[in-house]
Amino acid sequence: MTQLQFDLAQYFLVEAGLLRASDDPSGYTPVSPEAAVARLLEWEEQVATHQLSTVRELRSTMSTLAANLTLLQANARGETGAKLLIGEENICAALESASVRARSEVLSMWAHPAPAQDALDDVVRCTRLAVDRGVVARTIHLEAMTKVPHGMSYLEELRALGCEVRLAAVLPFQLILVDDSLAYVSTSSREGWSAALEVESRELGRLMRHTFEYCWVHGSTPLEPVDRPDSPMEPSAREAAVLRMLAIGRTDEAIARSLGVSTRTLRRMMTGLMDKLGAESRFQAGVQAAALGLVDYAHSR
Repeated sequence: MTQLQFDLAQYFLVEAGLLRASDDPSGYTPVSPEAAVARLLEWEEQVATHQLSTVRELRSTMSTLAANLTLLQANARGETGAKLLIGEENICAALESASVRARSEVLSMWAHPAPAQDALDDVVRCTRLAVDRGVVARTIHLEAMTKVPHGMSYLEELRALGCEVRLAAVLPFQLILVDDSLAYVSTSSREGWSAALEVESRELGRLMRHTFEYCWVHGSTPLEPVDRPDSPMEPSAREAAVLRMLAIGRTDEAIARSLGVSTRTLRRMMTGLMDKLGAESRFQAGVQAAALGLVDYAHSR
């Protein structure tokens, strides 16, 4: 090597602590192998610590930029930014992006009784992305979800990730709300494709949160136990929901859709409900429900 290369190598070894000054004719002597290994490990730890600090600073900066980007996009579109997403691929891409941008909380309501396995896998992946960064996740699913083959294992997997899971007999619509400012609401396109409305708005975000919190407190129960035993004369939460919907004049078809069951299943449920209430007709069931305080006819008409 050239003299310059030699001097640079020597300088590097001294800085690394692998050579030390001595009375040797060269002016230096190597340290022991044990000391050299220890010094190299210490050096690598210092480099790794510096890189980790840099990554943390970058993550903090990117999170701030992502939050500001959400507000800037909403302002660019107007006071309320809304975009229609059509097709499963576009919806999944948007949800994955939202899970990355989430900073504090993700709330979701799933009004579909039995999504496809691929869709559930996407939800688990997006939930993991958010929860791993310390984002709080809460979700409400239909009770019918526990009846499908893959439903219960999916709910258990969400809970294992740290997501708080609740079940409801009825949900008003499908919703994902990120940091109270970015919402995805399911809808359908004219062509029949899967579609979702992406809304960026603080005002609508607060409205969506109020809706979610109402369902969370008044219309849902924790995942465990899935089926709590009821007294022989007291309807379950799902049966009480059926009675309330009947009281406001909902048809069998509409009630079945809300519960995520078939009309035939709903009618079997009604038969069991009337047996439980000791009623021979829907009218008698309504009278018994009013006596139990399950419906308020004064406010349902």
